[in-house]
Amino acid sequence: MRRRADPPDLADYRDTGCVLAPSCLRCPLPDGCALDFGVTPTEVLTIARDLVIQRRIAAGDPAQRVAADIGVSKRTAYRAAEAVGHPRRRRLPLGARMA
Repeated sequence: MRRRADPPDLADYRDTGCVLAPSCLRCPLPDGCALDFGVTPTEVLTIARDLVIQRRIAAGDPAQRVAADIGVSKRTAYRAAEAVGHPRRRRLPLGARMA
């Protein structure tokens, strides 16, 4: 049990992670926890999915193939590709982009 005067290193802390990673130390976000920025875990997964779609379409993969591989509709793939830099679709702060 941690006493109030103990240094933080002695705290009983369990790193259970979140939907992105099994532990905080394995998180793909380079600048901190997305939950600290007020982004829900579902939004984090949507942002990560959209970034994968954007990268694959930018690399030349057809939107229909990307959509089938990821398991979304072709329209969702096009919408994600068009959302590059769109403020409503990218809610993480600039310093918290996916790695």
